Amino acid sequence: MPEQLDDPIFREVFDYWSAKCDGEHLPSRKDIDPTDIWKVLGNIVLIEVVTGAPRPRFRYRLWGTRVTELYGKDYTGYMLDQVIIPASREKIQAVFEWVIENRTPHFWQVPVPAENRNFVSNRRLLLPLATDGRTIDMLMAVILGDRRA
Repeated sequence: MPEQLDDPIFREVFDYWSAKCDGEHLPSRKDIDPTDIWKVLGNIVLIEVVTGAPRPRFRYRLWGTRVTELYGKDYTGYMLDQVIIPASREKIQAVFEWVIENRTPHFWQVPVPAENRNFVSNRRLLLPLATDGRTIDMLMAVILGDRRA
């Protein structure tokens, strides 16, 4: 994955997250100090993993200011199914679940069909966080929009 992280923002957050990993133990939300990554906070989205249903649900706990500019709205506090259109929801849910199951980061580029936006795709890095070091209870995403030419 690191070779895919060609943008300095992705590299900075990935390297920071990696430094917080301790062998098999993943960092927790408390291990992430916003003052350490203050330059990229606007691109960060924190996603809570909500268990108790047959499949986990996902709540956006933090929606960065640059991500808000990209999407035109701050989705802090919203659930995934309240934000993502049905055509894309299952794919994103599956990626979130893959990260939980595999306990590893995921990078992908997603086309954005919305005509009313000035970007054509998003590049996203998804990093798992675990309060106990093992059970993933939060995901940290870094989102960048690729602008229209």
